Amino acid sequence: MDIEVEYDGSKMILSFPYQITVDHYQPAKTDHPFTYGDYKDLFYRYEGGEYLRSNAPLFVVNDAHRNTPTALILSWFNKIDSSILKRAKFLIATGTHEPPDATQYKKIFGDLFEQIEGNILIHDTYDLKSMKKIGQDQFGEDVFLNSLLFEHDKIIVINSVEPHYFAGYSGGRKSFFPGLTDFKTIERNHNLANSLESQPTRLSGNPMAEHLENLTSLFDTSNIFSIQIVFDANKKIAGITMGDLKKSFVDGIKVADKYYLQETTKKYDCIFSVLSPPLDKSLYQIQKGIENVRTALNENGSVILISACNDGIGSDKFYKLADEWDRENNCHKSGLVKFGSHKLSRVNAMSKEYFIGIFSKLEKSIVEHVFYKAVNNLGEFIEQNIKPAMRVAVVHDSGNVVLKYKH
Repeated sequence: MDIEVEYDGSKMILSFPYQITVDHYQPAKTDHPFTYGDYKDLFYRYEGGEYLRSNAPLFVVNDAHRNTPTALILSWFNKIDSSILKRAKFLIATGTHEPPDATQYKKIFGDLFEQIEGNILIHDTYDLKSMKKIGQDQFGEDVFLNSLLFEHDKIIVINSVEPHYFAGYSGGRKSFFPGLTDFKTIERNHNLANSLESQPTRLSGNPMAEHLENLTSLFDTSNIFSIQIVFDANKKIAGITMGDLKKSFVDGIKVADKYYLQETTKKYDCIFSVLSPPLDKSLYQIQKGIENVRTALNENGSVILISACNDGIGSDKFYKLADEWDRENNCHKSGLVKFGSHKLSRVNAMSKEYFIGIFSKLEKSIVEHVFYKAVNNLGEFIEQNIKPAMRVAVVHDSGNVVLKYKH
């Protein structure tokens, strides 16, 4: 049985013995992708027109690490009002990511980049001088947001909603936390992901998601017009929700679940978890592929993450932490919880329950430094490990698709 999967920008064939039945999971496809006309009608229905009247609106947009169709949405704004992009500022919500390079700017803004280049600003999570204190979170610690949010009368947020492997869902408030906040706040929030209760598609009882809710309550969102986008399997816009930040996020989740949440009554002995761009670029991002499928794995099962990782390690903070990681006690040797520790603690804990392999371009030593196993040849792995009685699944776009076991 031959199955075609995505790898390194092209197609690759996985060949299974004829006796093996392989289940497929992938995002659903829409029969009616959103058009400019649909967008315009929705925009005015949610009274977005008042945001066009601002002399200097602020657009908050994602960086190139997300697939949000920022350039398309901005081009639709330009069709509605040809002067708005000339009046606006554009703030890239980078969180802890590096500033965009030339290629990434083009990915974010497309053909509009040259037109608006002089009005683009980048958040710096380490620069407290560029931020305003908005209060204290549930831990009694100071919380800061980019000062530009308080210098503009109207703010338009463009984001996309899909399951997130420990925050529950991307989109909504994540434009601000971690997108536009200070590093220490991001660190406190991300450290909550050390708990395995922080899971994809889960908000209630998820420590990280509940902290995000607490953070969002600290500032006034009444002047924010939120645009939340959901893609389908073909990266077509399947749905857009608009208006109030919280409501548009909740509405976006309902749409996202239709396309990305796959429930199963089966548990699998082996899952081939195939990551799609841009979540296939680095070792840092690849963890989504195990988190999103792990509830559907049998005890002592295997998951093989298929991801080229052309950008290498990605953020190296978690990689360096592994030098001082106590695997037996599953913590840093200092006993301190540090930024990036959730990457290690979760994989280390799961590696005791499952075989977690990676098929990529990375060297074996790099993969195994952070507690994965390197799989150099998929054909050999299948031949040696996949037996006729086993239950096997392939999950496409596993950085977004959640395969969830339903009792």
